[in-house]
Amino acid sequence: MNSADTHTTLTDKQINILYFLRWHYNKEGEMPSFKTVMRHFGFASTNAVTTHYQRLISKGVLRKNLEGHGSNRYELIEPTDGEEGIKIES
Repeated sequence: MNSADTHTTLTDKQINILYFLRWHYNKEGEMPSFKTVMRHFGFASTNAVTTHYQRLISKGVLRKNLEGHGSNRYELIEPTDGEEGIKIES
């Protein structure tokens, strides 16, 4: 999905998860585990993490890397030049 063609709108929770994923990746050099995300956001199970990841994938800001393992199976998608990026839902 190209955000120049369609605007990606994220909820506040999705923005917070995305920022946490970026922060953790920049700090540790890898994506956080599902349990790390679950604990950080107070989710009851890793199923909630999976649901949020699926929504972020559908909005074009996260993708699956089938060659990765565990949490490193997911990659952040950064906007490229000329793309508008994400919009926060109010």
